[in-house]
Amino acid sequence: MINFKNIVGKIAISLAALPLFTQCASSQNVDEVVSITIENAYFQKWAAGREEAGSGFTIYLPIKKNEDIVVNYVYFKGKKVKLKPNNEAIYVGRYTYPAKRKSLVMSADSKEEFGNSAPIVEEKIPFKLTGNECIVVFTKGNKEDYFKIDNLAEKPMIAMPMRNKQ
Repeated sequence: MINFKNIVGKIAISLAALPLFTQCASSQNVDEVVSITIENAYFQKWAAGREEAGSGFTIYLPIKKNEDIVVNYVYFKGKKVKLKPNNEAIYVGRYTYPAKRKSLVMSADSKEEFGNSAPIVEEKIPFKLTGNECIVVFTKGNKEDYFKIDNLAEKPMIAMPMRNKQ
């Protein structure tokens, strides 16, 4: 009789907890009907003149002004990129690829490993994106929503030449 009560109790707890786990997956739905208008959005890769100056990409989102909406960030190419308003009509997000790391010193003597830096771990994005797909995350009121751009246009790369010291 005791085993039967334990089994029934475990089943009841499992059934009660089930909605908690299913709610998390459904909260990441991408809106089909969008309350913002994005026209001619694009991204552009860039590279500085020196390796240590870096490289990356910049995303440009021309958005028709809407007082109720705040555009926060995008998910693109496996990265989360914060957006900032450049002016009233365009949001810009800039991502810089992490610099190449120096070789790690591995030694039995921990003092020799002193200069090693911790690895940079980037946040895993909650969407599976391919090609130039992009998810725009915006807030309307107190609710966060998502909008998908199927093919974010790419403009030619900007190569910034290095300057000579004067």
